[in-house]
Amino acid sequence: MEPQHENPSQPEKSLPENSTSIPSITPPPYMPSSQFQSAQAQVAPQYGTMSSPAPGFQTDSNKSYLTTFMLSLFLGWVGADRFYLGKIGTAILKLITIGGYGIWTLIDLILIMTNDTTDIQGNKLRDREKYLKLSLIMFGAYILGTFISIFLTFFVR
Repeated sequence: MEPQHENPSQPEKSLPENSTSIPSITPPPYMPSSQFQSAQAQVAPQYGTMSSPAPGFQTDSNKSYLTTFMLSLFLGWVGADRFYLGKIGTAILKLITIGGYGIWTLIDLILIMTNDTTDIQGNKLRDREKYLKLSLIMFGAYILGTFISIFLTFFVR
């Protein structure tokens, strides 16, 4: 069965054979970017796959928000979160400075929770909304534990 067109009197428009322009395709809001790119490659294989997202279109990283948060919380002082995200240069600096003497680790935790952390390609971490509440509780416990340990170290003898 042939597909029906809205106006059968007008021929279907196509690009000239020697044209190199790629038609712009806007992803539907309900479709994850990975599925959109896969579908686009299947529909228009002659144009290839997208090497980078269109301006204003943010793709989701294959890096997990929860994994990044846990690495930063427990191993942030050695740069494990940065190594995981592929940011090797800053990870080595973080390792050498022992997490920027703890300050860099704290800043990274806050950046992860506010969704300002990206992987090496600039993509946002996936599943942030799903684990945000858990990460806030864990961060609160981390800060509370830090204050309790400081108090016990300096004020209780």
